[in-house]
Amino acid sequence: MTILSSQAHTFEDADEALEACFELGWTDGLPVVPATAERVEAMLEAGGVAPGDVLGEVPTRRVTVTAEKAAVNAVMAGCRPEYFPVVLAAVRAFLQTKANAHSTTATLAGAAHAVIVNGPARRRLGIESGQACFGPGFRANATIGRALRLVIRNVCRAVPGELDRATFSWPLRYSFCFGENEEASDWTPLHVQLGYRADQSVVTVQSVMRLVQVTDFHPEPAAILDAVAEHARFGGLQRDEWAGDDRSVVVVVGTEHHLRLLDAGYTKEKVQEALWPILTADTAGKYDNKLHLASPANVMVVAAGGPGIAQSWVIVPHLAVPTHEAVEWPAGDGTPSTTSDDLLSPGARAVLDELDGIVAADGARLALRSAGGSVVELALDLSGSTCPECVLPKDLLVEMLAERLSAADPDITEVRLEDPREGQAPSSTR
Repeated sequence: MTILSSQAHTFEDADEALEACFELGWTDGLPVVPATAERVEAMLEAGGVAPGDVLGEVPTRRVTVTAEKAAVNAVMAGCRPEYFPVVLAAVRAFLQTKANAHSTTATLAGAAHAVIVNGPARRRLGIESGQACFGPGFRANATIGRALRLVIRNVCRAVPGELDRATFSWPLRYSFCFGENEEASDWTPLHVQLGYRADQSVVTVQSVMRLVQVTDFHPEPAAILDAVAEHARFGGLQRDEWAGDDRSVVVVVGTEHHLRLLDAGYTKEKVQEALWPILTADTAGKYDNKLHLASPANVMVVAAGGPGIAQSWVIVPHLAVPTHEAVEWPAGDGTPSTTSDDLLSPGARAVLDELDGIVAADGARLALRSAGGSVVELALDLSGSTCPECVLPKDLLVEMLAERLSAADPDITEVRLEDPREGQAPSSTR
C-alpha cells in the first residue's frame, strides 16, 4: 500500500466531502471528485511515480510540487488514472524555469495556459484535436487541462485575491487542453519539430495572454497568412530579455485554412517561413505592432479544429516561452503500453467515457485492458465503491458495453469484462 503524506479528512458521505472542498477553497468554483486515498493511489500507480517524487518548484513561493499533490488535484479534476502520465508531463512543463510559473499566474492581466498534446497519447486517451477541440464535451481535454489549473491553484497558491492578482481573469483558467490533428496531413507534428520521436507522446505548455481569432474566407494561401499576421499584429509582442529568443506564438491552423494551404503545396515549414517576415516587419501604425520573434521556428504551427468556418487561432504568450515534456509511461520506454493498432477510435473512447461516468456514480470505474482488432477487454474496478452490489449487474453492463461500443465502432464485435464480483470474465459478442 502506498503511504501518502496528505492530511486525511473524514466525512459522512460524498455530499459532505464535496461541500467541504468548496468551504476549504480547494475548488475552481465547480464541483470536484473527492480525493480518497484509493483514488490518489490509483493515479500514482498509473503514472508510475512515488508520492514524494518532485515534479518541480516555484522558488519565489517556496513551493515544491510532488507527484502526490498532482495526483490529488487530478482526482479532483475528474481525470481517469490513465490520463495521469499526461498530467505529470504538463505539470513538469509548467514548472520549468522559462514557463515563468510565478508571473503567469500572478499577473494582473490573467494569463492562462494551453496544454497541447502530441503523439500516440491523443488517440489512446481520446484527447480531441478536431471539431470543437477548444471547447467542452471531451473528458480528457477538460480534465487534463483542469488538473493543471487545480495544481496551480491548490499547490502553487494562485488563489484569486491572494497570489492570483488578475483584474478580470477569464474562462481559459478553468481548463485549456487540446491535441494536434497529426492525421490531417503529412505536416511535421509539433513534437517532432521540437526534437522528439514521432512515436513519443509530448505535452507542450504555452502561456496565453491573448487568444486571437482569425476568420478569412479567401481561397489564396498568401491572403490567409496575411490575415493571420494582421490579426496577430494588432496587439504585437514586445521583446522580453528574460524570456529571450525562445519566446514564441502558436498558430493553430483550422481545417478549412489547412486544406487551402495543402492544395497550394504548403508544408508546415513553408507556413512558418512565410509568416515570420510579415509578423516581424517594422510597426507601421497605431494598430499595427510587430512581433519580436527570433526565427521562423518561433512561429509554432499546430493543425487542429474541424470543418466549417474558415478560421484559425493565434495563441500569444505572456512573459514566458513554450515548454515541453515527454510523457513518461510506466512501461518506461517512452511509448504507451499498447501499440497504435490497439487504440480505441475516438467514438468508442467517448462511449467508454460515458459508460464509465454511469458506473462512477456508484464509485466504480471501467479500465481499458486492451483493444486489438475486434475485441475490447475491460476491467471493472470496485476499489472506490462502498456499495459494489449497487453497480449495474455484470450481464447488463456487458450487454450495454457491447451494444454501444459496436455502434460507435463497427469493427468491435466482442467485449470482455473482468468483474471482481464473479470468478469468470463474461463476454458479449455482437
